[in-house]
Amino acid sequence: MIQTFHKFPFHECDLGIFLKLSSVTRNYLDWLTSLPWGVTSTENLDLQRAVEILDEDHYGMEDVKKRVLGQ
Repeated sequence: MIQTFHKFPFHECDLGIFLKLSSVTRNYLDWLTSLPWGVTSTENLDLQRAVEILDEDHYGMEDVKKRVLGQ
């Protein structure tokens, strides 16, 4: 295995980038697999309640709110 690895023309900086990217990938996969994939909830399609929540929690951003609500 090590003999095969040494056949590739890696520079030290290439190896550093590879290690950083592998760390990011591992963290993403850990996060992704920790999500509750089998858990569901009932749908709540009350747009008036959605407007109230957006107005309470997010001051301004009217254009974004309209886009989220499909108005």
